Amino acid sequence: MRTIILCTALTTLLILPGPALGVEFVSVAGSADCNGWTSDLEIWFREGARSVELSYVVVLTDAAGAELQRYEASEALPVTEGPPVRFTYGGAFAAAPGEGCMVTAEFRLFDWFTDGHNEAVAGFTADPACAPPADDERPAALCTHTAGWWRRHQEQWPVDELTIGGDTWDARTLRHVLSRPAWGNLRLLLARQLIAAKFNALINPGAGMDAAIAAADGFLAENDPFTRNRGRNRWRTWLEEAMAIRELIAPLVEFNALGCSKQPSGPADTADDSGVTDLQLVDKALAGEPIDGIVEEDVSLGALKARFR
Repeated sequence: MRTIILCTALTTLLILPGPALGVEFVSVAGSADCNGWTSDLEIWFREGARSVELSYVVVLTDAAGAELQRYEASEALPVTEGPPVRFTYGGAFAAAPGEGCMVTAEFRLFDWFTDGHNEAVAGFTADPACAPPADDERPAALCTHTAGWWRRHQEQWPVDELTIGGDTWDARTLRHVLSRPAWGNLRLLLARQLIAAKFNALINPGAGMDAAIAAADGFLAENDPFTRNRGRNRWRTWLEEAMAIRELIAPLVEFNALGCSKQPSGPADTADDSGVTDLQLVDKALAGEPIDGIVEEDVSLGALKARFR
């Protein structure tokens, strides 16, 4: 008789439901842009809920599905009985995501009780949509001029001063930089193209050059264009700085050389109208060739790299 009673008690325990979930998601929404991701969670706490924890994992992947950045956190939530409570979370990207990137987020709620916990799961995916505009997506009326054209047509300048690298340059300084040879100073080449790009952006709103212009501005804010790298800044070698300048100047040269359908853009974007672009001058410097009258040692790019290892 005793055995039968024990079996009956065990059977009753197994069929009884576990503790009711003390918390649940009402809604989960998220989005992403060029700067980062954000999410809004609406959470409802049931009467009697005592201890609730939220954890999340958010992953940024590239077009091939490879992980670029991960965000993980967990925290105890303040239990509030009544209407749903909204919680907001987010994170910044280390760099603007490229085309095809995706944000995937998973949120978990844990309702802790004496013998374990219940769990609720929700999430979202979001496309940062931060790819640079393709050439055919630029405004139909796009019209840009080279640095050489802007030097020769000061009467066409949209403004008489610009902020370059955090400093305000008046018309005299702008004309000076557009007109003088770089004399081996690659920073001046970058400044020259940045001036032209800013003029072109002013007359072509929405041209999609904000990121490239901001990157060049940031570099010149840390590296005075009127001095050369002499090892007193964060660049360990001249070669490293030159390669960084090449990456910054390339999109500016391309943008400034697009030209106009109604008005010619001018034959060259260098101060002396030699027909050699500033990007080609940077490449010549990287190859150890002389630029702007400076006699440099004739060495190959490989030799330069070996020298600074």
